Amino acid sequence: MTNKVLTFSPLNRHLLVRLIEDEREKKDSGVNILLPEEYKPQQAEHAVVEVIKQAPDCTIVDLESKKAVVENRMIKKIEYGSQEVYIVLENYVLCMVDADE
Repeated sequence: MTNKVLTFSPLNRHLLVRLIEDEREKKDSGVNILLPEEYKPQQAEHAVVEVIKQAPDCTIVDLESKKAVVENRMIKKIEYGSQEVYIVLENYVLCMVDADE
């Protein structure tokens, strides 16, 4: 069986998004601390994402290739085969991010 690249198309007002890592979270303090296996760091309330595709029935138009701030807890991770994608309902888009270049 060959590994095919799957194309995901969001439906029902969902957005297919790519998570954008926060540079502040990448910092390594150089200090090693032993933590329990079940420990999970506290998740930020909001996340910045890039919209890859949007469902045809979205009420907000022309979101593709733009950055948005969404509620972090509402981002859904979908794993299918060896691929994983993230979707979020358009209701959870709080604002758009427009960076001056």
